[in-house]
Amino acid sequence: MQVSDTPFIYSKGVDNSKSPQKSRALGKDAFLTMLVTQMKNQDPLNPVQNTEFTAQLAQFSSLEQMFNINDNLKNIQMSQSSLNNTQAINIIGKEIKAEGNSIKHTAGSQTNINYKLSSAAKEVKTSIYDNRGELVRVISESAKDSGEHTFAWDGKDNLGNTMPDGTYSFMTHAVDVSGSDIAVTPLIRGRVTGVSFDSGNTLISVGGQSVSMSSIIEVNNLN
Repeated sequence: MQVSDTPFIYSKGVDNSKSPQKSRALGKDAFLTMLVTQMKNQDPLNPVQNTEFTAQLAQFSSLEQMFNINDNLKNIQMSQSSLNNTQAINIIGKEIKAEGNSIKHTAGSQTNINYKLSSAAKEVKTSIYDNRGELVRVISESAKDSGEHTFAWDGKDNLGNTMPDGTYSFMTHAVDVSGSDIAVTPLIRGRVTGVSFDSGNTLISVGGQSVSMSSIIEVNNLN
């Protein structure tokens, strides 16, 4: 009896979610059993070439290394997630600065809007939008130096109406003396009041809104 010389493809099995380790072990056993069967049943007058066995072994070894790498990456990801969670808890009560263009507004009060200019600007315009994406207010400012800036929005729209409580967003556009656009980074600043975890993501509460841990660019102790 001659066994087909088609290379064997190692598989972890179809039920990986229930028992990945068990499926992998069965795959190894099946592979080795196949090799032994080939050796026992090959035609003495037309034996399978040794190179074919070597190729199959190399294929098996490569796939096993890929499985091991995948396991290692999962372990690294879990360790990183655990580290991020620990760091997030340690910054509760501290002031942070993060990249983001959302603001939490309370009706009847002023709300600070923060941004950073990459270079000096001749003119700066900030557009404020409600949670439906509708334009609420456009605020213009005169020349500004490079660096971080803050201004207070009085909570009113372009017609002078007081806007209700809610989460708003803003977009700042700046140009230099030649009229060329300048890079602007929207910022969120505030005191960290809590931490939450959602589908592997670490979120911190700042000023009544959630901010991703990965967007934080600075942490400071409050005096």
